[in-house]
Amino acid sequence: MERRKTKQRDSVFDAVMKLNHPTAQELYDYIVQQKKTGPFSKKISMGTVYRNLQILEETGKLTPVYSDPLVVHYDARLDPHYHVQCKKCGSVYDMPMDYLNALNKMAQETCNWTVESHSLAFMGVCPDCLQTTN
Repeated sequence: MERRKTKQRDSVFDAVMKLNHPTAQELYDYIVQQKKTGPFSKKISMGTVYRNLQILEETGKLTPVYSDPLVVHYDARLDPHYHVQCKKCGSVYDMPMDYLNALNKMAQETCNWTVESHSLAFMGVCPDCLQTTN
């Protein structure tokens, strides 16, 4: 089903591109803040943000990052890659290491499933939080 292009969806996608692995709430807050001066001039509700995130996910334009069971972050980078999340501030970043396709094969041989992909999130403390702790 072809979806019509909307300014709200463009606003949500543009905000995902500008922010670092934002949550739906962070996207909403950003768009509301920007609507006075930025390109996001149309009104938007939290429900509209969630609905457009779902559509963008369904159409393959972004992917959810489930590094925390209670909070979903969104990523416009679609190639297979890993993430690292700070246990103190909750920030999520791309992990600068190669995606290990061999893990798919190892898992497939272990469980006798057809394994197509995997996700992996590392947990730790980011440099900013380390500085404020010391």
